[in-house]
Amino acid sequence: MRDEDFEYFVSKFGEATKRSTVPVASFEKWRGRLPDQLLKYWQEEGWCEYVDGLFCTVGRTRGQARYGHRRCGPHPQRA
Repeated sequence: MRDEDFEYFVSKFGEATKRSTVPVASFEKWRGRLPDQLLKYWQEEGWCEYVDGLFCTVGRTRGQARYGHRRCGPHPQRA
């Protein structure tokens, strides 16, 4: 079940435009290093991109977690 903050985010930006299941090993790797709430979103929603990659819950570049304002996919001028 989505919390109030995540519901607000989705109401402003829409549902995920891409989604993939998070491997169990990723939870183990990042537990204690990332906020528990982010891991909960991964469990409930998966790794997602919103607004065609404008926002993401993870960036899989070089295996490092990223979240925030960076594009998730290829740079639009380089794609």
